[in-house]
Amino acid sequence: MAKSEVSSFAEVLEFAGRAGFPAHGLILKVDQGTGIEEAWKGITSIKVLEQAFYQFMLKSQSGIVSIETDMRACFNPIRMEKIGIAARGLALRLKTVCPACNYPGFGITEFRKGLPCEACNTPTRLIVSHLYQCKSCEYSKEEKFPDGKTAAYAGYCYNCNP
Repeated sequence: MAKSEVSSFAEVLEFAGRAGFPAHGLILKVDQGTGIEEAWKGITSIKVLEQAFYQFMLKSQSGIVSIETDMRACFNPIRMEKIGIAARGLALRLKTVCPACNYPGFGITEFRKGLPCEACNTPTRLIVSHLYQCKSCEYSKEEKFPDGKTAAYAGYCYNCNP
């Protein structure tokens, strides 16, 4: 659904509705038959969408305009949310200091798999521990069973549920 070719404004509106427009910006593109594509990016209003569509239809040799979601973060609320989550995680990581040397940025450097199956005790692909490490003094600490689970459901086991 991230990209489509349209030949009517009704198709544009249908795509826009599925894309979450106007919160999620759109891009229109037209190939004028020269091999050079012209684009109108950051469209977040119905008036501009309509103007761009009809302007590009006049330039289109084939009567087709390409429409797609604008994946740049400032026009994509989903990406904005994910960037916010990552920024908060980074801020938290920078606030966490090493217990040995007080250097900032102490945090998880590795997720260790191998949580044992509840039925047969075979290691699974689920996380059994987190490894924390300091970038300054190389102090490390392993936290077993970080999710509070000491065994994996047998449905996740390759031995019990191949």
